[in-house]
Amino acid sequence: MKDDMVPTSPAFFNPFPKYLQVRHMLERRLYGQCEIGDKLPTEQALCEEFGVSRETVREALRGLEEAGVIRRYRAKGTFFVNRPHPPAPPRMTDMVEDTCTSIRSYAEILSAGPARPPHEVLDDLGEACDIHLIERLYHLDDRPLALHHCYLPSAIAENILRFDLAGIRLVEAIEVRLGLPCTEERQYIEAMVADTRLARLLDIPVGAPVLKIVRTYRLGEQDADEKAALRALFHSYYRADRYTYAVQFKSGR
Repeated sequence: MKDDMVPTSPAFFNPFPKYLQVRHMLERRLYGQCEIGDKLPTEQALCEEFGVSRETVREALRGLEEAGVIRRYRAKGTFFVNRPHPPAPPRMTDMVEDTCTSIRSYAEILSAGPARPPHEVLDDLGEACDIHLIERLYHLDDRPLALHHCYLPSAIAENILRFDLAGIRLVEAIEVRLGLPCTEERQYIEAMVADTRLARLLDIPVGAPVLKIVRTYRLGEQDADEKAALRALFHSYYRADRYTYAVQFKSGR
Protein backbone atom coordinates (compact mmCIF):
# COMPACT_ATOMS: atom_id res chain seq x y z
CA MET A 1 0.00 0.00 0.00
CA LYS A 2 1.41 3.41 -0.97
CA ASP A 3 0.05 5.17 2.10
CA ASP A 4 -1.78 4.01 5.17
CA MET A 5 -5.51 4.54 5.11
CA VAL A 6 -5.75 7.72 7.16
CA PRO A 7 -8.95 8.28 9.18
CA THR A 8 -11.15 10.81 7.47
CA SER A 9 -14.03 11.20 9.96
CA PRO A 10 -16.64 11.20 7.16
CA ALA A 11 -19.89 13.09 7.62
CA PHE A 12 -22.66 10.66 6.71
CA PHE A 13 -26.02 11.94 5.48
CA ASN A 14 -28.79 9.76 6.84
CA PRO A 15 -30.88 8.85 3.76
CA PHE A 16 -27.91 7.13 2.03
CA PRO A 17 -27.03 3.80 3.73
CA LYS A 18 -23.76 4.02 5.63
CA TYR A 19 -22.43 0.72 4.30
CA LEU A 20 -22.68 2.06 0.73
CA GLN A 21 -20.88 5.24 1.69
CA VAL A 22 -18.11 3.23 3.33
CA ARG A 23 -17.90 0.98 0.28
CA HIS A 24 -17.65 3.93 -2.12
CA MET A 25 -14.91 5.58 -0.04
CA LEU A 26 -12.96 2.33 0.05
CA GLU A 27 -13.35 1.94 -3.71
CA ARG A 28 -11.86 5.39 -4.29
CA ARG A 29 -8.92 4.60 -2.02
CA LEU A 30 -8.27 1.24 -3.61
CA TYR A 31 -8.31 2.80 -7.06
CA GLY A 32 -5.96 5.68 -6.24
CA GLN A 33 -3.79 4.61 -3.29
CA CYS A 34 -3.31 0.83 -3.30
CA GLU A 35 -1.46 -1.80 -5.29
CA ILE A 36 -2.82 -5.22 -6.18
CA GLY A 37 -1.94 -7.58 -3.35
CA ASP A 38 -2.04 -4.95 -0.60
CA LYS A 39 -3.63 -5.98 2.67
CA LEU A 40 -6.52 -3.88 3.95
CA PRO A 41 -6.87 -2.74 7.57
CA THR A 42 -8.78 -5.03 9.92
CA GLU A 43 -12.53 -4.73 10.37
CA GLN A 44 -11.98 -3.20 13.81
CA ALA A 45 -9.62 -0.58 12.39
CA LEU A 46 -12.16 0.35 9.73
CA CYS A 47 -14.91 0.57 12.35
CA GLU A 48 -12.81 3.02 14.37
CA GLU A 49 -11.84 5.03 11.29
CA PHE A 50 -15.35 5.49 9.93
CA GLY A 51 -17.16 5.51 13.26
CA VAL A 52 -19.56 2.74 12.23
CA SER A 53 -20.52 -0.70 13.48
CA ARG A 54 -18.76 -3.90 12.51
CA GLU A 55 -21.86 -5.07 10.65
CA THR A 56 -21.73 -1.88 8.51
CA VAL A 57 -18.08 -2.54 7.65
CA ARG A 58 -18.78 -6.19 6.87
CA GLU A 59 -21.62 -5.22 4.55
CA ALA A 60 -19.36 -2.75 2.73
CA LEU A 61 -16.62 -5.38 2.36
CA ARG A 62 -19.15 -7.97 1.26
CA GLY A 63 -20.13 -5.75 -1.68
CA LEU A 64 -16.49 -5.25 -2.68
CA GLU A 65 -15.88 -9.00 -2.46
CA GLU A 66 -18.92 -9.79 -4.60
CA ALA A 67 -17.63 -7.28 -7.18
CA GLY A 68 -14.29 -9.13 -7.25
CA VAL A 69 -12.31 -6.16 -5.90
CA ILE A 70 -11.11 -7.80 -2.67
CA ARG A 71 -10.72 -11.31 -1.32
CA ARG A 72 -11.00 -12.27 2.34
CA TYR A 73 -9.10 -15.17 3.86
CA ARG A 74 -9.83 -16.63 7.27
CA ALA A 75 -7.04 -15.90 9.75
CA LYS A 76 -5.05 -14.04 7.08
CA GLY A 77 -7.07 -10.92 6.38
CA THR A 78 -8.52 -9.01 3.43
CA PHE A 79 -6.51 -8.36 0.28
CA PHE A 80 -6.88 -6.08 -2.75
CA VAL A 81 -7.05 -8.38 -5.81
CA ASN A 82 -8.69 -6.46 -8.65
CA ARG A 83 -8.78 -2.74 -9.39
CA PRO A 84 -12.31 -1.27 -9.22
CA HIS A 85 -13.84 0.73 -12.03
CA PRO A 86 -12.12 4.08 -12.61
CA PRO A 87 -13.69 7.26 -11.22
CA ALA A 88 -16.58 8.77 -13.12
CA PRO A 89 -15.72 10.79 -16.26
CA PRO A 90 -15.44 14.58 -16.00
CA ARG A 91 -18.68 16.20 -14.97
CA MET A 92 -20.70 18.50 -17.15
CA THR A 93 -20.12 22.13 -16.19
CA ASP A 94 -22.53 24.16 -18.37
CA MET A 95 -24.05 26.96 -16.30
CA VAL A 96 -27.34 27.29 -18.19
CA GLU A 97 -30.06 25.23 -16.59
CA ASP A 98 -31.70 23.96 -19.75
CA THR A 99 -28.93 23.56 -22.30
CA CYS A 100 -29.64 20.94 -24.94
CA THR A 101 -27.21 21.73 -27.74
CA SER A 102 -24.91 18.71 -27.78
CA ILE A 103 -25.52 15.89 -30.24
CA ARG A 104 -24.98 13.58 -27.25
CA SER A 105 -27.90 15.08 -25.32
CA TYR A 106 -31.65 15.28 -25.63
CA ALA A 107 -34.63 16.40 -23.59
CA GLU A 108 -37.61 14.22 -22.76
CA ILE A 109 -40.82 16.10 -22.02
CA LEU A 110 -42.46 14.47 -19.02
CA SER A 111 -45.44 16.78 -18.65
CA ALA A 112 -46.75 20.15 -19.76
CA GLY A 113 -49.91 21.89 -18.63
CA PRO A 114 -51.64 24.00 -15.98
CA ALA A 115 -50.16 23.55 -12.52
CA ARG A 116 -50.74 24.49 -8.91
CA PRO A 117 -47.19 25.55 -8.07
CA PRO A 118 -45.51 25.55 -4.65
CA HIS A 119 -45.50 28.70 -2.53
CA GLU A 120 -42.01 29.82 -3.56
CA VAL A 121 -43.13 29.85 -7.19
CA LEU A 122 -46.12 32.02 -6.36
CA ASP A 123 -43.83 34.38 -4.48
CA ASP A 124 -41.78 34.87 -7.65
CA LEU A 125 -44.50 34.79 -10.30
CA GLY A 126 -47.51 36.20 -8.44
CA GLU A 127 -50.65 34.48 -7.21
CA ALA A 128 -52.88 36.25 -9.72
CA CYS A 129 -51.07 34.66 -12.66
CA ASP A 130 -52.29 31.40 -14.24
CA ILE A 131 -49.25 29.14 -14.48
CA HIS A 132 -48.16 26.24 -16.65
CA LEU A 133 -45.44 23.76 -15.69
CA ILE A 134 -43.20 22.29 -18.37
CA GLU A 135 -41.21 19.37 -16.97
CA ARG A 136 -38.29 18.00 -18.95
CA LEU A 137 -35.72 15.29 -18.20
CA TYR A 138 -32.30 15.83 -19.78
CA HIS A 139 -30.13 12.93 -20.89
CA LEU A 140 -26.44 13.03 -21.75
CA ASP A 141 -24.83 9.99 -23.36
CA ASP A 142 -28.15 8.17 -22.87
CA ARG A 143 -28.00 8.65 -19.08
CA PRO A 144 -30.14 11.04 -17.00
CA LEU A 145 -28.37 14.29 -16.11
CA ALA A 146 -30.98 16.73 -14.81
CA LEU A 147 -34.67 17.35 -14.22
CA HIS A 148 -35.90 20.83 -15.21
CA HIS A 149 -39.13 22.49 -14.13
CA CYS A 150 -40.12 25.61 -16.02
CA TYR A 151 -42.98 27.66 -14.58
CA LEU A 152 -44.46 30.11 -17.10
CA PRO A 153 -47.53 32.34 -17.36
CA SER A 154 -50.11 30.19 -19.12
CA ALA A 155 -50.54 32.57 -22.06
CA ILE A 156 -46.83 32.31 -22.88
CA ALA A 157 -46.61 28.57 -22.19
CA GLU A 158 -49.47 27.80 -24.58
CA ASN A 159 -47.58 29.56 -27.38
CA ILE A 160 -44.28 27.88 -26.54
CA LEU A 161 -45.86 24.43 -26.52
CA ARG A 162 -46.64 24.78 -30.22
CA PHE A 163 -42.94 24.20 -30.90
CA ASP A 164 -40.80 21.09 -30.64
CA LEU A 165 -39.07 21.52 -27.27
CA ALA A 166 -36.93 18.39 -27.35
CA GLY A 167 -33.80 20.16 -28.60
CA ILE A 168 -34.21 23.83 -27.79
CA ARG A 169 -33.57 26.03 -24.78
CA LEU A 170 -36.81 27.46 -23.43
CA VAL A 171 -35.29 30.90 -22.83
CA GLU A 172 -34.09 30.95 -26.42
CA ALA A 173 -37.51 29.82 -27.64
CA ILE A 174 -39.23 32.65 -25.75
CA GLU A 175 -36.82 35.24 -27.12
CA VAL A 176 -36.50 34.02 -30.71
CA ARG A 177 -39.80 32.32 -31.45
CA LEU A 178 -42.03 34.69 -29.46
CA GLY A 179 -39.89 37.82 -29.69
CA LEU A 180 -40.08 38.37 -25.92
CA PRO A 181 -36.86 39.56 -24.23
CA CYS A 182 -35.69 37.50 -21.23
CA THR A 183 -33.58 39.12 -18.53
CA GLU A 184 -32.21 37.02 -15.68
CA GLU A 185 -33.02 38.74 -12.38
CA ARG A 186 -31.65 36.35 -9.77
CA GLN A 187 -30.27 32.92 -9.20
CA TYR A 188 -29.57 30.76 -6.18
CA ILE A 189 -28.11 27.34 -5.57
CA GLU A 190 -28.71 24.84 -2.81
CA ALA A 191 -27.77 21.28 -1.97
CA MET A 192 -30.49 18.71 -1.32
CA VAL A 193 -31.02 14.96 -1.34
CA ALA A 194 -33.13 12.99 -3.80
CA ASP A 195 -36.62 11.90 -2.82
CA THR A 196 -38.14 8.75 -4.32
CA ARG A 197 -39.42 10.37 -7.53
CA LEU A 198 -36.26 12.36 -8.20
CA ALA A 199 -34.14 9.29 -7.50
CA ARG A 200 -36.17 7.24 -9.97
CA LEU A 201 -35.99 9.85 -12.74
CA LEU A 202 -32.29 10.58 -12.33
CA ASP A 203 -31.38 6.91 -11.74
CA ILE A 204 -29.69 7.56 -8.40
CA PRO A 205 -30.23 6.17 -4.88
CA VAL A 206 -32.84 7.75 -2.64
CA GLY A 207 -30.98 10.28 -0.49
CA ALA A 208 -28.16 10.81 -3.00
CA PRO A 209 -26.89 14.41 -3.30
CA VAL A 210 -28.56 16.71 -5.83
CA LEU A 211 -27.66 20.25 -6.86
CA LYS A 212 -30.71 22.52 -7.17
CA ILE A 213 -30.43 25.74 -9.19
CA VAL A 214 -33.28 28.25 -9.24
CA ARG A 215 -33.31 31.04 -11.86
CA THR A 216 -35.85 33.81 -12.33
CA TYR A 217 -36.25 35.65 -15.64
CA ARG A 218 -38.17 38.82 -16.31
CA LEU A 219 -40.09 38.63 -19.59
CA GLY A 220 -40.55 41.73 -21.71
CA GLU A 221 -38.97 45.16 -21.84
CA GLN A 222 -36.93 46.40 -18.89
CA ASP A 223 -38.93 49.60 -18.50
CA ALA A 224 -42.21 47.74 -17.95
CA ASP A 225 -43.96 48.20 -14.63
CA GLU A 226 -42.18 46.08 -12.00
CA LYS A 227 -45.32 44.73 -10.38
CA ALA A 228 -47.03 43.98 -13.69
CA ALA A 229 -43.98 42.34 -15.29
CA LEU A 230 -44.27 38.72 -16.40
CA ARG A 231 -41.66 36.24 -15.20
CA ALA A 232 -40.44 32.70 -15.86
CA LEU A 233 -39.00 30.50 -13.13
CA PHE A 234 -36.69 27.54 -13.63
CA HIS A 235 -36.06 24.87 -10.99
CA SER A 236 -33.25 22.54 -12.07
CA TYR A 237 -32.16 19.37 -10.25
CA TYR A 238 -28.75 18.02 -11.29
CA ARG A 239 -27.10 14.74 -10.43
CA ALA A 240 -24.17 15.75 -8.22
CA ASP A 241 -22.01 12.95 -9.64
CA ARG A 242 -22.39 14.21 -13.22
CA TYR A 243 -22.50 17.98 -12.89
CA THR A 244 -20.26 20.66 -11.41
CA TYR A 245 -21.31 24.29 -11.22
CA ALA A 246 -18.52 26.40 -12.75
CA VAL A 247 -18.23 30.13 -13.41
CA GLN A 248 -15.51 31.78 -15.50
CA PHE A 249 -14.53 35.25 -14.25
CA LYS A 250 -12.86 37.79 -16.52
CA SER A 251 -9.81 39.74 -15.42
CA GLY A 252 -10.55 43.13 -13.88
CA ARG A 253 -7.85 44.77 -15.94
